[in-house]
This record gives sequence, structure tokens and C-alpha cells, in this order.
Amino acid sequence: MPRPRALAIVLGAGPTSGFGLAKTLASPTHGNLAVALLARNPSNLSSLTSSVRTASNGGILKDFPADAGSEESLNEAFRKIKEWNDAELGGLKLRLAVWHVKHSHRTSFEGETISRFRSSLDTYVGGAATFAKLVTEWMLHQDPSAESSPSQLAMLKRGTLVFTGTLGALRTNANYAAKGVYW
Repeated sequence: MPRPRALAIVLGAGPTSGFGLAKTLASPTHGNLAVALLARNPSNLSSLTSSVRTASNGGILKDFPADAGSEESLNEAFRKIKEWNDAELGGLKLRLAVWHVKHSHRTSFEGETISRFRSSLDTYVGGAATFAKLVTEWMLHQDPSAESSPSQLAMLKRGTLVFTGTLGALRTNANYAAKGVYW
């Protein structure tokens, strides 16, 4: 089994597209990345991680329960991912992070409440901002050579941060009021 070439983080690991993404990234013959999977439900996440490991032919994955709408939860998950990376993976570079979160609630615009709307904002906007900040800080500080020369900082490719939105785009309709307002 080849050593993974880098680390990937997938936030919003679910049984469909999250599963397919993680399987391809973790596969030693495709992405060959160690993958940190993050999702809200610990028992579903553990089962998903096991299924992805099998489907990816022995890919290296670890699950980290996290609430995408909670800054504290995301900070704790990233702390644990860094510990895992240092202790078990030899300090791989973080080269890919994917925000793939679903936090929709089915209601019409007339039935929407401000507290439910804020919950969606906390997740989709606040959580995304927290995730982006944690990822970019990690990527920017993992190459010590760039620390000494700011001009090198701009020249080095640090990695890729992806925000998916297909599910949200599909759900921007009369029955998904919170998404329709800010998409």
C-alpha cells in the first residue's frame, strides 16, 4: 500500500456524493490522499468511514464528528485532525479541503422563522467562513520556507479549497425558503 501523498479534509461527508468524493480521494490508485471526514452524526460518520475504507480498497481515512455551524466544534475537529496527521501520518501537507454541507429545512417563505433562518446562516455563512479560515491558515503555514520570505508566499501553491453548492442550487425553490433568500 503506497503512503498517501497528502491530506484532504471533507466536511459534510454523507452517504451519496460525500461518499463518492471520499472514496475517490482515499483510493490508493486514484487520489491517494489520507482523508479526514467530518459530519454531524458520529454513528453515521463512523459507519460511512468504514464503508469508504472498504470501497476505496484500503484508503486511509479517519472520522471527526463536527457541527459545521459551530466555530468551537470546527476548531476542535481541526485540532484533532492535526494531532492525527502528526502522530499517525507523519505530518502530511494539507492539499485539499472540501466544504460539502447540507443544512436545509423544508419550509415555505411564509412559514420561515428568523431563528431557523439564522441557523442556516450560521451554518452556510458562518461555518463556511470558519472552515475557510482554518484551512487557509493551515495551508499558508505548512511551508516553512515561505515564512522567511513573503515574496515566496505568493509564488507557492498551497492547496485547494472547494465549496460545493449543487444541493443548495437544486433546493432554491418555494419549499426551501432559507436557501432561496441568500442563494
